[in-house]
Amino acid sequence: MVERPGLPCGCWADGSSVARIAVNDPGVYWVTVTDANKCTATDTVFVKGTTCLVGLFAPTAFSPDGNGHIDVLWPMPYGRV
Repeated sequence: MVERPGLPCGCWADGSSVARIAVNDPGVYWVTVTDANKCTATDTVFVKGTTCLVGLFAPTAFSPDGNGHIDVLWPMPYGRV
């Protein structure tokens, strides 16, 4: 959620003039606000996307005592499995 502070009038990059917008996708988001004296200010936010991995990692070699035998094998989930 990106919110514009309590300024009297604003316009988001998508043309809306609501107090806040939900950001669901990466991209550039900006808002221009105008106060009662007709002074304007613009601010820009760059939202970077990320790829979250999901799965199960199972080690194929773990030998804490160095004898070459797998002593402990604990599969580890990552992400939302």
